Amino acid sequence: MRFTTADLIRNGATALYALDVSAALAVLAEEQAYCRPIVDNSLTFYIMSGRHPIVEQALRRQSVDPFLAYCVCITHFFLWLARAI
Repeated sequence: MRFTTADLIRNGATALYALDVSAALAVLAEEQAYCRPIVDNSLTFYIMSGRHPIVEQALRRQSVDPFLAYCVCITHFFLWLARAI
């Protein structure tokens, strides 16, 4: 298969933007102390001390205590959310 100059430029640009986005997300994760989720084959969905980046930024601007979510999927149809006090 022959590649044209346009194909080579497009492939290079695609690789470059993927690297750029990945690097930016890595920097953000480091700066904001984000963690990587643990995913397994179970149907359990559990979040302990979860944080929402947008809510967290808004609360920080208002000097309000951080919102920490604790979520547990009780069944396939219900999700219970509670704020830790």
